[in-house]
Amino acid sequence: NQVMAWCLQRAGSSTCRLYVKELLVSALPSVTKINSKRNSLPKCCIFCTDHTSVTKEPTEQHTLLDNRLQEVKISHVKTDNVLKPKIDEKFASLYEGINEIHITPALPSRSFNLAPYVNESETLRCLVDLGVDLSKVEKNPDVASYILKMDLQKDVKPYLLFLRTVGIPDDQLGQFITKNPGIFQQDLDHLQVRINYLASKKFSIDAVSRIITKAPDVLSMTTKDLDKQLGYYQKEFKLTGDQVRYVITRYPKLTTANLTSVQHMKFNLKEFMGYRELELKQLLLDCPRLYLRGSRAVKERFAYLYNNMKISADSITTWPNILSTRTNIIRQRHLFLKHLKRDQFDPKKPNFVSLKAMVTGTDVEFCQSVAKVTISEYNNFLKML
Repeated sequence: NQVMAWCLQRAGSSTCRLYVKELLVSALPSVTKINSKRNSLPKCCIFCTDHTSVTKEPTEQHTLLDNRLQEVKISHVKTDNVLKPKIDEKFASLYEGINEIHITPALPSRSFNLAPYVNESETLRCLVDLGVDLSKVEKNPDVASYILKMDLQKDVKPYLLFLRTVGIPDDQLGQFITKNPGIFQQDLDHLQVRINYLASKKFSIDAVSRIITKAPDVLSMTTKDLDKQLGYYQKEFKLTGDQVRYVITRYPKLTTANLTSVQHMKFNLKEFMGYRELELKQLLLDCPRLYLRGSRAVKERFAYLYNNMKISADSITTWPNILSTRTNIIRQRHLFLKHLKRDQFDPKKPNFVSLKAMVTGTDVEFCQSVAKVTISEYNNFLKML
């Protein structure tokens, strides 16, 4: 009884005490002759993790008790009451219904993954139905968390109606939001001010629709920044008002472009490729995307055209899109035409091949209309490169 009282007193928890009691009841009959004094018991209960309360070393008798206790198989101990404690009757119905509870994920303060919340969020389901790519939206955690907490009727639909009003087609709404999910954080009145600004610059309704569809970030720019962008192109390239509207409508991404990159490309076209101011202006009007390409790649293409194909800088301006074509395509098709002895790029001579004809279209179209051979012959040639 003293051993049991001592062990139970030192058991760490109610569960541990029940467990100790069961073991002692089954173990003590064979060790009743052991003189168990409280001040000479083992330094701790073998069932408890607290080994600091008693510091005395165990005696030979205590070792016998420990060995006997360890021989008892745990499987012989009835643990029903330990593992399944009795439940008050008034809580029984609640306990039985726990497995039927449907636990939904809580809305996080910041979310890096929107997918788990689609089934529970009406807003996210609507965006997915529109074609929004949530994997791209969630790259901005602040915007993703903001959208996750938005109400569809109150917060989302007014923006969708606005975007439709300014001319964005229904089948483009998803793409627009994917590119500029931060639109929901903008004040609707401010968005209207930016539309009014473009209208004040005499952009047509169709032009405004094209600009914001192709360059969604335009609606997140202040009117001051918009004015700075348009003013740069007009001043730097000496464009008229009509020319500004033409080039921006043709390639709306110029509106949101990094002006430092544009200036760097202009410098390379002028200093490295030798184009004059008037030609730089014409390049912008004919191929505005050229000014947003990487300078290194454009210089590489120009060098190949000029040095390997013997195309003059003036001839390149007749179709400047060649400078936006991958160097690998230019090189492969040129070498194949050279192999066929059809590399004739002088418009004044017979069998002239234009730069546009050489690089546009699929390989099959190139072989049929330019090289005049089968696609298999072209593919075999490429294997030898």
